[in-house]
Amino acid sequence: TANDDGTVTWPSTADKALTVAAYNPRTAGQPLNSFSGRGARIDGSRLLDIAAPGSVVFSANPNAASYGGFVPFGGTSSAGPHVAGVVALLQQLLDHNDTNLIVNAITQAADNSNISAILPNHEWGFGRIRARAAAEALFTPLVRKKNPVIRSTELKAFPNPFNQITRLQ
Repeated sequence: TANDDGTVTWPSTADKALTVAAYNPRTAGQPLNSFSGRGARIDGSRLLDIAAPGSVVFSANPNAASYGGFVPFGGTSSAGPHVAGVVALLQQLLDHNDTNLIVNAITQAADNSNISAILPNHEWGFGRIRARAAAEALFTPLVRKKNPVIRSTELKAFPNPFNQITRLQ
């Protein structure tokens, strides 16, 4: 059944979004932030894929007078760029663009230590992002022994609307 208490919103509800939870790396146990999105999509599909730091992250800012050119930054808006950066680094390692391979590497290499829940779930996804482990997962078959994440299958029918003869691609 659909979970109507979720807080994850668009664009993370898209079929092919990589959805990020935010946690506090400076607190014992590294709990999820209270503002982190949780829950399922309206059709009951699990949304969260990975968690990244979302509290007191320092970001470069050339106008910052303190912290050596960095400013404290937080929220899911700071967790998202962590994941985007890892995706960009992994894309550079590949000689082709394979989004599913990158998502599988990120989710399978996730850190699930000190998370007592069964993963993946509606709060943590697969766990905390680990960039180096994800890079190693791209090239180490032993790390990829877990079941891959199946995102979706897409069929395109031509012509649309259907006529007497329809071709599926």
